[in-house]
Amino acid sequence: LCNNSQIHYKCFAKRLPPEIGARKRANMNIREQAVLLLVCLISVFAQDPAGNFQKFQLTELMPDAVCNDGSPATYYYRQGYGSGKGLWTIYLEGGAYCYDGPSCMQRNQTENYYMTSTFLPAVLNDDTNIPVIVHGGLNSGDPTVNPHFYNANQVYVWYCSSDCWAGNRSASSETSGFHFKGKVIVEALILHLLYFQNMKAADTVLLTGFSAGALGVWGNADFVGETLQYLAPHIKYQAYPDSGWEMDIPSYPLPEVTYRQGVALIVENFYARFNDECMAIYKSSGEQWRCMFAQYVHPFVKTKMLVGALQFDVPFLGGLTTPPNVAQNVSEYEYANNLRYRFLMETTPVPFFYSPNCWTHGVLAFDDRWNVIQIQGKTASDFAWEWLNDETMQP
Repeated sequence: LCNNSQIHYKCFAKRLPPEIGARKRANMNIREQAVLLLVCLISVFAQDPAGNFQKFQLTELMPDAVCNDGSPATYYYRQGYGSGKGLWTIYLEGGAYCYDGPSCMQRNQTENYYMTSTFLPAVLNDDTNIPVIVHGGLNSGDPTVNPHFYNANQVYVWYCSSDCWAGNRSASSETSGFHFKGKVIVEALILHLLYFQNMKAADTVLLTGFSAGALGVWGNADFVGETLQYLAPHIKYQAYPDSGWEMDIPSYPLPEVTYRQGVALIVENFYARFNDECMAIYKSSGEQWRCMFAQYVHPFVKTKMLVGALQFDVPFLGGLTTPPNVAQNVSEYEYANNLRYRFLMETTPVPFFYSPNCWTHGVLAFDDRWNVIQIQGKTASDFAWEWLNDETMQP
């Protein structure tokens, strides 16, 4: 019915893996088939010659791929060109989390934009100025900002599930009426990219994320890799989580709910599914929350990873929003430096690691850091490119 150089489309359900395609065909009515055809046509004709990001909604493929408020989970796609035609970067946005009814009601009052897609524009470009949409750095189309990845196929995925891309629970009175479908969103995303955007033709796919998006990378990296191995085994696949190395130690000052307590509640309340092997190991002890800490989950992750983490990562320093003056507050100074020491000790086993000695949060999504901050003369952009392409690079 629908084919061009980008997509060959006869019946979408027939091109899914058999167990998914059969279920899809069995439940498709005429209206749904018409919607899928329309989505295909949109995918074919929506490529923007001006190089803008175009918006796509994942409910067209999986109706339960929704934000907290039930609005469609959404991503933006900018088509690659030239030397970047075979390279894909997938970026999972960050934005913290909530963990139960009261905290999610509070989030809905103060940060509603992280729980919905209703405000998102149809098109993004490098000049779009919506503060909560962090789409610079690796997502930039400007070669002076993003010299190695500017012409790749770029995918920016909006974060609106508040569950670190791990939840799989529908709205009910027990969830205060909110959906938590982060895991479903990732599953729908990868299938949508493969079959609607022709990612099956990719040479290389790099899964990335920042902050809560980095936790999403830790939790979903192997699932994405297994899906690509099954559906497009020729693709070279690697992952790069940035600023998601939360440590299992108390923050300063001690918050009302610690990070450990928060992620434990995400697992319990939102039916979170993180790395499957890690979750299976810790199931019997009731400590599946450990799998939402990079320090515990990284030994289970099979995907080749470049880990990005700042040595003074602000959100993980609790109430310390600025570097402490040792002459004014010795306890804060000692806490921050002890945290840095613990962080460096814990990350020693990580083979590929980019860790600036900076007091901020995030590198890869920011124009003023991605190709600016240097370690031994290499920016994060330079090091990521070398790591992605040099098979001889040693840990």
